[in-house]
Amino acid sequence: MRLRLAFTLLLACLAGGSSVAQTWQAYPAYRDVRAVAASGDAIWAATPAGIFAVSTADGAFERYTTVDGITGGQVRALAVDENGRVWAGYADGTLDRIDPASGEVRTFFDIQRADQYTSRGVNRIRPRGQTLLIGTDFGLVIWDLARDEVRQTASRLGSLDAATPVNDVIVAPAANASGDAYWLATDEGIVSAPLATSNLQIPSAWTIEDGFRNEAYSLVAYDGTVWAGGRPGGPFGDLYRRAASGEWQRQLFVDQTLSDLVVVDGTLAVLDQGSSRTFLVRPGAPLRTFNASPEAIRHQSLALGPDGRLWVGDAGVGLFQYPPLPSSDGTLVVSPDPRLPSGPFTNSIVSVDVGRNGRIWTASGTAAVGVSGAAAVNWFEDGMWTTLRTDETALPSTSFKRIVTRSEGGALAGTDGLGLAVISEDGDVTVFDRSNSTLLGATGAQNFLVISDMIREGDRWWIVNKSSPLPLHSFPGTADATRADWNGLPPPPGGPSGIGADAIELDNFGQKWLAMGPQGLMVWDTGSDPLSPADDRGRVFTTGFNGQGLPNGNVTSLVRDLEGRIWIGTRRGLAVIFSPGSAFGADNALAEPVWPTTGDGEGLDYLLRDADIKDLALDPAGRIWVSTTTGAFLLTPEGDGIQLRLGADGTPLPTDDIIDIEVDASTGLVYIVTANGLYSYKGDATGPDLDSEALRLSPNPYRPSEHARVTIAGINAPTSRVRVLTLDGRVVYESDSVFGGSFQWDGRDARTGDLVPSGVYIVAASGVNGEGTLYGKVAVLR
Repeated sequence: MRLRLAFTLLLACLAGGSSVAQTWQAYPAYRDVRAVAASGDAIWAATPAGIFAVSTADGAFERYTTVDGITGGQVRALAVDENGRVWAGYADGTLDRIDPASGEVRTFFDIQRADQYTSRGVNRIRPRGQTLLIGTDFGLVIWDLARDEVRQTASRLGSLDAATPVNDVIVAPAANASGDAYWLATDEGIVSAPLATSNLQIPSAWTIEDGFRNEAYSLVAYDGTVWAGGRPGGPFGDLYRRAASGEWQRQLFVDQTLSDLVVVDGTLAVLDQGSSRTFLVRPGAPLRTFNASPEAIRHQSLALGPDGRLWVGDAGVGLFQYPPLPSSDGTLVVSPDPRLPSGPFTNSIVSVDVGRNGRIWTASGTAAVGVSGAAAVNWFEDGMWTTLRTDETALPSTSFKRIVTRSEGGALAGTDGLGLAVISEDGDVTVFDRSNSTLLGATGAQNFLVISDMIREGDRWWIVNKSSPLPLHSFPGTADATRADWNGLPPPPGGPSGIGADAIELDNFGQKWLAMGPQGLMVWDTGSDPLSPADDRGRVFTTGFNGQGLPNGNVTSLVRDLEGRIWIGTRRGLAVIFSPGSAFGADNALAEPVWPTTGDGEGLDYLLRDADIKDLALDPAGRIWVSTTTGAFLLTPEGDGIQLRLGADGTPLPTDDIIDIEVDASTGLVYIVTANGLYSYKGDATGPDLDSEALRLSPNPYRPSEHARVTIAGINAPTSRVRVLTLDGRVVYESDSVFGGSFQWDGRDARTGDLVPSGVYIVAASGVNGEGTLYGKVAVLR
């Protein structure tokens, strides 16, 4: 089976309207398996972040994510048709079809677009010959596999309410007639109609089971009759068998939601959804039970594999296989052996950072696994994930707030209540809390130590201890630090008495800028002796208007650009401080936040004025990335416009809500955290190419009518002077401060603002610190 890790898309981006080939990669966690299905040689499993298969022969994995074209998100149903193609159904009615033979993914919107129905989710898919029987939130849909379209819809099922949700569908012998019938499990009971019915939309075609007029979840034909999981007469969820008289006879007396019924070796396996049990029923025999507690927390789907074994999709451990059916009565406790592709612990990632040699570090919130849940720190290197769980290591047993890498290797992880963890490159963990540091609990909760951010300054680290009497601490950042190596500072004069900071940034003068959420923004000058509070001072910035002051009082994020400016993200808009060093000077108004603008004249507007900003990051070219609830935005080099937007429309991102963003300064890869997991996007900015001997320009030739900009790569200095010249030496563009290993030119003459004429142009890049000059040529065709 093929290993599918990445896929290159032709992406329509908002980069001046151009289409640019960009590379994406997804890094999904696979522990939350919502649906499972079997093919001839594999078990398929669907999670909110991706679909994968495991070969029952050799254990090899095949995986598909939104990068490969699947929809992703709230997947409810999974099935494999007789042609070996895999179908996934989603909560909004979308259908995905995967052809494992070719790797092709196709999406169908026929059900999703049936907007005459309020809810259109897909609840179950049952392949039958050249059709799919699909239970939806509005009824039964019969899908024609040969024509790839809806053949028939039944939304009026007898006297049931119109558009009653169908939870399951099977074909089984008719109750009171010869031949087979469609049997439907609905929210209002069980109904059936002869298989030969030409028009299933006619209400009279359907017969309601009088003995089952309440919620039904699942159906199966077994032991000569129909069995159902549901609540036919009230509150008791159970397994029911239809007797020849039409009576539905209760079987287990467990009062549970029994969502999947599978026949294996003459035994009926009954999945107890929401628990870790599967009941094994055989008429006339004692009840047997598989129990995968405490590791498994919530079974969600059950399938019979090509190996004749039962496979379970669980919300906590993912996909695992039950042992052969037990010969003895009673309960068999099972220790799950998860069969999962390598991935992070959970998709609920709260923070990402890039460490030494490009190692990706993530920190997560608490996931529902085991007895009481767990959080984790993960790293990705050489194609594999390593996980440190809070319930299996020395990591504090709580969720995390921030992960920040160290240049010498390893990382610092700030927790949501139990202090700071120092993690070595090899995964050794040392925890600092009240017992071995100056860290203190929040006011009124002395043992609740929230560490919201960390930043390095020289040979010391500054630690933000949110809402503590000592909100800022410094220590060497090493595991062997003692209490004597720690130093805590009280709030400075000029600052609030309680500082609930979520983020910290340093300016070029050593001042500490704190994003304090609803408390606004504060700059903290730690004075000539940073470890002593004696000469500390603070200044708080508040909401302004007409482009001055903070655009909103709730400050979420900060970043310093390569020119020393401090950029500020708020819950409604962006601001920048051009002269942070003036914060305590004679003309301290120069340090007031300013709202960046875009356009001019009557078209003048404030940049991202209404954006709910969650994070800011800097790329190697000195440009700002802004993560918001409406996508990730890359600002122009001048900071006066949007160069690129990445969101759910036109990219593999599953949502516009971007939680965290980080850029690898050497490669330009942009790491984007969403509620459905981590993604990376190959940006056009890179770190300096120290081995470069010539500039590389693309596209070449450059056609302004087809491409917004030409990219100049291969620059070998951190900061360069770049010139674009005609063949006779006339300069048409010049910049004295190009950062990183690449640069983009919009094809315009800087003096006139007009596009340059067709011709060959020379590009020269000279390092400002004497690194030498590199050259390249580009042909402009208009």
